[in-house]
Amino acid sequence: MLAWGLTQAACSLNQSARNLATRAALTAAPVAALDGGGLIALSVLDLSPSSRVYPAIICALVIWTAAHVLVGVLMQSYCLSGTIFWQDRPRS
Repeated sequence: MLAWGLTQAACSLNQSARNLATRAALTAAPVAALDGGGLIALSVLDLSPSSRVYPAIICALVIWTAAHVLVGVLMQSYCLSGTIFWQDRPRS
């Protein structure tokens, strides 16, 4: 939730032409997303997916979530690089 909030804040800050604050939010957002994803992954380390159906479903959901976290981090990094290297201007 923190990563999503930071990404939304970066979008609003970019529209108001606050480049430094946009970069700060886009730098913190992937870190927060990876921290959250790491905590979720750590919570299921003791489950054995081959033992029963419930642990298998939980592990599959964690893998699904991890894939989405990685895609989100990739997109946030792309947006951050756009503000640094391409000097994107806010769009109206």
